[in-house]
Amino acid sequence: FIEFTDEIIISSCSLVTGEYFKWNAVYAGFMVAALGLLILPANIFVEYLSRTCDERRIMQYSLVFTGVSLFALLNFESVFMALIPSVSRGDRNQTAPQSDFPPYDWSIGQYQYVVAVSFSFMGTMFLEGVVTSTMSKAAPAKLNRSFFNCGLIATLVGTWGRIFADVLITCVGWIDWDYVNTLYAPVILGCAFGYYIVKRHYFYLLC
Repeated sequence: FIEFTDEIIISSCSLVTGEYFKWNAVYAGFMVAALGLLILPANIFVEYLSRTCDERRIMQYSLVFTGVSLFALLNFESVFMALIPSVSRGDRNQTAPQSDFPPYDWSIGQYQYVVAVSFSFMGTMFLEGVVTSTMSKAAPAKLNRSFFNCGLIATLVGTWGRIFADVLITCVGWIDWDYVNTLYAPVILGCAFGYYIVKRHYFYLLC
């Protein structure tokens, strides 16, 4: 889930910002670079928090934080237009030329996207730190001595997560309709499923 979400955020940045906000590649590149600067502070924060808080609890908080941030990222204007097409069509005819591609959340779309994407990315960094720590404690010693150790398994799972994310981005670009909701709705569902798994197996996870 972590690699899947990160790949969606990073790889779709130029697609989303170019279509909705008309950013060029330079601005999208700066956006991705700024997200990269959040990695170290996020890991430092998780390391500090793990001294006083249970790692399982941090995992739950990280999933909730990520899920709320992803939900804030959704294109609510597009949902409103789909639910009330006659009203939204009349508003668009008065303010702008008709377009088949839905706009992004009225006049605050750019600020909403930048803030929500930054928080979502930080949430996955929080989650990655605590998951890595928990996995290193929960993995049996015999597994770590074999070829298929935790590091290899984590790499393979992360690679498949990136592949699925790239396939999803390709399909969304081919469909060419409301990139934000189409990309991030599956991620929100995955986040909710991850929270359910952690809550269900809470007492089986190591402290």
